Amino acid sequence: MSWMRACLCIVLIIGIVDFAVADESEGSAILILDASGSMWGQVEGRTKIEIAREVIASLLQDWDPGVKLGLMAYGHRKKGDCEDIEMLVQVGGSDLTTIRAAIAEIQPKGKTPLTEAVRRAAHELRYTEQRATVILVSDGEENCNADPCTVGAELAMSGVDFTAHVVGFDVAADEEKGLRCMAASTGGLYLSASNASELKDALSEAAVKTQEPARPVVEDPGDASLTAPKQAAAGSPFQVNWTGPDSRNDYITIVPKAADDGAYLSYAFTESGNPVSLTAPADVGSYELRYVFGHGRRVLARTPIEVTQAAAAVKALQDAVAGAQFNVEWQGPGNANDYITIVKTGSKEGTYLSYALTKKGSPLQLTAPAMPGPHEVWYVLGDGRRTIARCPITITEVSATVQAPAQVKTGQSFEVKWIGPNHPTDYVTIVKKGAKDAAYLSYASTKNGSPSKLIAPDVPGSYEVRYVMGTERRVLASAPVTVK
Repeated sequence: MSWMRACLCIVLIIGIVDFAVADESEGSAILILDASGSMWGQVEGRTKIEIAREVIASLLQDWDPGVKLGLMAYGHRKKGDCEDIEMLVQVGGSDLTTIRAAIAEIQPKGKTPLTEAVRRAAHELRYTEQRATVILVSDGEENCNADPCTVGAELAMSGVDFTAHVVGFDVAADEEKGLRCMAASTGGLYLSASNASELKDALSEAAVKTQEPARPVVEDPGDASLTAPKQAAAGSPFQVNWTGPDSRNDYITIVPKAADDGAYLSYAFTESGNPVSLTAPADVGSYELRYVFGHGRRVLARTPIEVTQAAAAVKALQDAVAGAQFNVEWQGPGNANDYITIVKTGSKEGTYLSYALTKKGSPLQLTAPAMPGPHEVWYVLGDGRRTIARCPITITEVSATVQAPAQVKTGQSFEVKWIGPNHPTDYVTIVKKGAKDAAYLSYASTKNGSPSKLIAPDVPGSYEVRYVMGTERRVLASAPVTVK
């Protein structure tokens, strides 16, 4: 899904010098601290920035002096800027006390370009030339239109030995997908933490794993074999048993039957165990499972597999009022990332408005769009964003009225009577006359009943009171008010 919420994120990227030229006990690291707005959020009565500072300070006390450390931050200088990424302390450029002092000065402000920060740090450490490991601690999703899952796979496949261990700090279950996938796509750990103590334990576990010696490369890989189902439903998980050298960076993948040897879709490193779990592509057809020797990307074993159409169905009301909630019954594979959504009729694949994950069961509840017209409810495979079932639904118009005094004094409390749909996120507000639909000054939720109380602005002038549908901030009714 989208990566839109500001979040706390700490990233460690460890660059271990290539095994062929240096002692692997030495290396370098970059600590990336996310200074996005949600760092001011609280866990057990304390802000996340406080908890992060304490956890990092504890980590630095036990840090291996043989691993040089640098500091990067993002979101600390500007609001709403996805390019706000800065290297604050160069790798090995100062001692750990300087890094602690620099972290203490960071003030959370902006967005969360965590994916781009990891990419930049990987290049800083020359990940295509030497071993590199990331430790990422995040309290939510990427919100700068990047996919950590895709980037994790790119770094893992183009690097010498790139791994991301991810710690989810107070992360909602439906926001873990990208974080889990970044870890899995690089052969790393995903660890969950809900408070300061668990964050410290998880970060320590990831750090210990990071500083372990690199797995050896098998000089003579020999043969390999794969055992798997003959077919799998599109978008569904399945398991593959394997035998092989289990050398550094060996992996199992599924690809179109005629794909080049370097191609990959869903994959899993053999280090993760036996059997490994893969996800069938969203497109039906003939595919091939491959055991790939990581050192040189040589295919050691192949076996065919057919991807078949996944059966699904969705059922909803024929029409729903704009902004209202409605139920959707569904049948389908119910994979971990599958979801039900509503879109405008004729929308392209991958489009979504209100949505709900199928893992929450049937029926699911969606919110009708604010604008009336013909729409469709879709069942979408989460891996591949392929729609496998749909049904039509018409969104009907909704109306409202507001009544307010013709004149009020600056700073005065006054009542607004209204009639409207009273959806959960609807509200009444006072704004400058002609202001944009999303504008608001004093406001009150309609769920508290009519009349609502507002406070007049401190600046005299021409204003208007509005009834606003919270879904997409659509204005349903307005009335003029003069502030004197």
